Amino acid sequence: MTKLEIAKQIIKQHFNSADCGLFSTLNLVGDPMTTIYSKDGLQIDICYYYAYFEVFGLDDEDFKQLYRFYESMQKEAYESTLNEVLEHGLVDITSTEREEE
Repeated sequence: MTKLEIAKQIIKQHFNSADCGLFSTLNLVGDPMTTIYSKDGLQIDICYYYAYFEVFGLDDEDFKQLYRFYESMQKEAYESTLNEVLEHGLVDITSTEREEE
């Protein structure tokens, strides 16, 4: 498996815990990070508190591909949640009028 394939697999496995961002740079503010993969020059860290990943060891092109993969997962999760909300009538997004307080 290539580093990109491994990164995609790890991101997919842990997506529900880190669906708010994917970065290739080290955070400078001291967010608590946990390394979930580190082998053969690829390291993937996760910040459970703020729900994002940091990925190190991919070249720019591979990271762009990983980012597109991640964005597609975010879009799929958003659409799935929206469909569930609409299906169960949890929110009426068709109403443009505000209820009077």
